Amino acid sequence: MLYADKVRSCSAILRPLAPTGLTRLPCRAQNDLQRQLKLNLLKIEERELIYFTENCYNIGTQAALLAGFSFSALMQASAIAGTMNKGIQVLRVRCG
Repeated sequence: MLYADKVRSCSAILRPLAPTGLTRLPCRAQNDLQRQLKLNLLKIEERELIYFTENCYNIGTQAALLAGFSFSALMQASAIAGTMNKGIQVLRVRCG
């Protein structure tokens, strides 16, 4: 679960303030706090998005490298098998 999903509402932040003797915040202060909370949540979500995007790019790069190496190995194996078949045929002709 993402951190931003855990902290979605301002009431979750303001609730712990009540037992300490603080009463309701003035409307402007509460609005500023809510705006600041939303801004912080957006920053966190942006960092998470960047993190996941970079991971996808890294996985794509690794997949492309693996595919390239696999293709190269298959082509070399095919060429070696073709050469071996020609060599065996040459030996059959010479010996037979």
